[in-house]
Amino acid sequence: MHVVVIGSDVGAVRAALELSRSGGVQQITLISESDRVQRNAIDIDEHYDGTKRTPPLQLKGIFADFPGVQCMQDTVQTIEAARKLIRGNKRTYHYDKMIISRNTPPSHVQAQKKLSALMEVLTDDHAKGQHTDTEVIIVGDSVVAVEVASAYEYACRRLLVDSKSRVRVSVVTSHSTFLPELSREGRRHILSEMKRQHIESATNVRIRESGRGTVMINTRKLPESQVISLDENEIDELYSSQPLLFELRAMRRVMVSPHLEAYTDIYVIGEATGIDGASSPITHLDMADYVVDRIVSFTPLPYSPPSKLTMVAVGPQWVYLEWFGVYIKGRPAAWAHNIVKRIIRRKVLA
Repeated sequence: MHVVVIGSDVGAVRAALELSRSGGVQQITLISESDRVQRNAIDIDEHYDGTKRTPPLQLKGIFADFPGVQCMQDTVQTIEAARKLIRGNKRTYHYDKMIISRNTPPSHVQAQKKLSALMEVLTDDHAKGQHTDTEVIIVGDSVVAVEVASAYEYACRRLLVDSKSRVRVSVVTSHSTFLPELSREGRRHILSEMKRQHIESATNVRIRESGRGTVMINTRKLPESQVISLDENEIDELYSSQPLLFELRAMRRVMVSPHLEAYTDIYVIGEATGIDGASSPITHLDMADYVVDRIVSFTPLPYSPPSKLTMVAVGPQWVYLEWFGVYIKGRPAAWAHNIVKRIIRRKVLA
């Protein structure tokens, strides 16, 4: 049996490793556009304290002791399910079973590029002794928007600690509520901490492109480079470009069976499924384990997600954590958050 895994996030890596360990799969191919594990679509961790907190996990290093797993750095163009073929830029792959773990909306990819460019300009100006007074607006109402804004603000604050330069960071949305997936209590605590960290927020904001590289935020015109839009209703182009294979439901999520099949012999895991709690790395890894068990042992039981654990980081030292309606916040939650991240890292490498 040949199983092809598409993606480079923790779910894809976990699935490939567990398939190899099972001994029930003869050939495993991991197709990824990157040569390292994708930790987050918008990874600001590397800017904390000016250095990376943890080195990126290289795919070749992870699979060095797993000769049954072939890592291919390639871009998937199309899937021909009738012939069980995957056509990439570099070559064509045959599969018996396929696992797809691609959960990055296109807007998040663009946001990463914009933030990296802004940080490079800010770093260069600071090195030259030039003062900066600028503003960055994050457009979105999700956990990702809050975490990106707080991480970027913290990175700027650390960089400019002895400087007269100033970077103002705001999070805005055209909707009436921030963090709709959280409890009212959770939203209150998070917005309060954002304000304490000088991150402004606003709802019911009018946002539109005004042409010539500018964006209107209510009545203000800002350069497009300073406005980071995070569209949570977007989905990876691999799904949207294959309507005969992937049926998209509300909120642009892939319809899957109770066994996480989107099409015959094609499994989809992660946030793209829209399953409750699927944005959590813990649930993502659990989905990978379930699909591997389904392929190797053909378990008849439908997938049941674990209890939802909500974690929202407002900078590296303050986290809101909620589980079963009970919450902790601040430094104790940040400590617990770091433990969870270490567990996830070990589970990927285990």
